[in-house]
Amino acid sequence: MARRPSGARGTAKELGTFLGSVHIRAVADVYQNIAKNSDKLDRGNVAEFDDFLRWASEPGRRREEFEAVFDYVAARVAATARPVLPMPALDLSSLTFSAVVGLDRYQGEVERVNAFVQLLGEKGLVAKRDPAAGG
Repeated sequence: MARRPSGARGTAKELGTFLGSVHIRAVADVYQNIAKNSDKLDRGNVAEFDDFLRWASEPGRRREEFEAVFDYVAARVAATARPVLPMPALDLSSLTFSAVVGLDRYQGEVERVNAFVQLLGEKGLVAKRDPAAGG
């Protein structure tokens, strides 16, 4: 685990490209900062990461141990997520063919659901909320 495996650089670049294509912010290549010009991953950049790599490289590590680490990291990452807000009601009477077709030019610019909802509101495609009703 403390050495970069053969072919990992290409895989890392593909993963970075994929994550970007589904609007997940990530570095383009995980090896651009770690193990640059080297196959050694534990180079003293982040002591905790180096400690983990050395622990994971110890002979006899069981799959269950790696699964427990993965579950822990996944839970910590998930805890940083922002809540997904419900979509507002659509003003269906405004969903004309020409209004909807005109939105395709914005597809590449929309990175977040909230931005898309705002765009729909600007185009008059979202029902207006009534502040007096708590909306």
